[in-house]
Amino acid sequence: MNLTKTILICVLVGLIIILAVPILMPRWGHRERGEPLVKIEMRNLLGALQYYEAEYDKYPPGSSSEILQALVGNNPKKKVFLNIPERSTNSAGEFVDPWRTPYRIIIESTNRVTIQSAGMNRIFSDNDDVTMSTSYPHR
Repeated sequence: MNLTKTILICVLVGLIIILAVPILMPRWGHRERGEPLVKIEMRNLLGALQYYEAEYDKYPPGSSSEILQALVGNNPKKKVFLNIPERSTNSAGEFVDPWRTPYRIIIESTNRVTIQSAGMNRIFSDNDDVTMSTSYPHR
């Protein structure tokens, strides 16, 4: 009987922890609610750009919207490099951050890419922007 009660208590504590973590997580070290998601989306976008570059030996040209279209399948081989959930696009089909502002995709050179989010206030070039850059070795 004692073992059964102990197991039941452990299961209940585990369920409470599982339910509490998503609620408390934004308060543990994150400036704002969307920050973890924006970083995940940026890493996915940078990865898709790297795969595109490996396939075509160059990054897709054009504006952020045109680059995104190439990644989602509007490219010569009709290959999909990035799947974007419908909730992450606006009415114009642009890939938007958690605060509904389109990401900026900047191809800086043949091996350097920067992704920018305007952050929670939706204004670029201020302190709450989220930026991720990476350099890839060019083949």
